Amino acid sequence: MSEPPPDDQPPEETLDDLYDHAPCGYVTLDSRLRVVRINATLLSWLGVGKADVVGRKIQDVLTPAGRIARPGRGRESDPAG
Repeated sequence: MSEPPPDDQPPEETLDDLYDHAPCGYVTLDSRLRVVRINATLLSWLGVGKADVVGRKIQDVLTPAGRIARPGRGRESDPAG
């Protein structure tokens, strides 16, 4: 039987809950700028479901205003495209 995590390390489901229900939008991208994870907060702001977003390029998910405001813009000059 495994021991519970120490008090200073929250269990995995708590970390997932914090990610999913944070007061800000979180999105995790792969090296080709495709969405691999997105939190419930951002999904609700975008008005879409997880299945509509995961696997798509971030620029296809964001609104035009979001593409302008996105930190790190201009770095997606990946020749593999």
